[in-house]
Amino acid sequence: MRALITFIFLLFFVCTYAQTDSNTVQTDSTIIPEKEKTVTLNGYVKILNGMLLSPNKQSAQWGLLHNRINSKWKPNKNFILALDVRNRIIYGESVKLGNYPSSMLDKDGGLVDATFLPFDNKAAKMVSSVERLWTKISNDKLELTLGRQRINWGINLVWNPNDIFNTYSFVDFDYEERPGSDAAVLKYNISTMSSITAATKVGKHKNDDVYALMYKLNKWNYDFQFLTSWYEKDIAIGLGWAGSIGNVGFKGEGTYFHPRKNNRDSADVINASIEFDYTIKGKVYVNASYLFFNKGLVSAPSLPGNILLNNTSISAKQMSPSKHSAFLQLKSISNPIFSGAVSAIYFFEINAMYLFLSLNYSINDKIEADLFMQSLYLTQQQIKSEMNNVMIRLKYSF
Repeated sequence: MRALITFIFLLFFVCTYAQTDSNTVQTDSTIIPEKEKTVTLNGYVKILNGMLLSPNKQSAQWGLLHNRINSKWKPNKNFILALDVRNRIIYGESVKLGNYPSSMLDKDGGLVDATFLPFDNKAAKMVSSVERLWTKISNDKLELTLGRQRINWGINLVWNPNDIFNTYSFVDFDYEERPGSDAAVLKYNISTMSSITAATKVGKHKNDDVYALMYKLNKWNYDFQFLTSWYEKDIAIGLGWAGSIGNVGFKGEGTYFHPRKNNRDSADVINASIEFDYTIKGKVYVNASYLFFNKGLVSAPSLPGNILLNNTSISAKQMSPSKHSAFLQLKSISNPIFSGAVSAIYFFEINAMYLFLSLNYSINDKIEADLFMQSLYLTQQQIKSEMNNVMIRLKYSF
């Protein structure tokens, strides 16, 4: 499998650089327009260095060298083949302390194991994975997509109960592409404003399978979506919408899970999220969200600070540890070169708050610098800092 992946990647790389860089081809005195490129290649290299500060505990420095290569072959308008590869090198004191075990890094949620560790030692670890490998065949009405792909059925910014195929965590800010699934998706475009989609993801085990139908339409200037699914051990139904009330964006989505077989460990689960967003004079973007999770915690347990760095428990059925959660974000959007944002999530029943600060500076079209800070506070009797993670990132896009 690794040999096949390497061969495909090299083939894409060679094909890309075999393309001419000019937009026209001149023969004698006649200029003939060149055909649109059939192969494209882009990606980035990022270096992220951070310091994890835990009160009354050992603090640790850590670093991440992150590379992504996205390639696409489109010989005509009806066919696309895509391959995206992600490579990460994790290093620093935090690795030596065992905070990044190989068992956690060498995990692939797909049917095909396309993640491996080229090297793994006490000082540094490298993780390589095929993030996307899909092909799409389409015409004016039908689209068939096969392979490792992102099935994005979520609507809201933070919590996406409708995103039943590949749920992501808002905390994982350095992973903007989000996870994918080994799946097959067939979409029929009923009209320009409505469609029906059938999708299936076959997991490694019988209870990992997901089969779903999604119907979308536009009514009263709102986009609506309805889903029904065989979700692992459950039957699920969901609803989502996106529109506005005046100048305020109004979105929401919810999914109800019912066990296919009733037993002592089974239970009905409801995840529902509602969101409002608004732009103040074109300068400040405001987003406010709320999540209800009927099986969330109703009291404050012992909550470790590294809960923010562990995204393995996030799923469409469990998006928050508490029953009620609220989110607020303020983001500066007036300056395309320099921007900043502050985001906060409050978990009511466990009296905890996650705070995320970010500053972004675009040096030019290809290079940007960022400063981030993640913090976790417990507010049971008094505000107590549980964890702080301060990071600097430099990103080069190509």
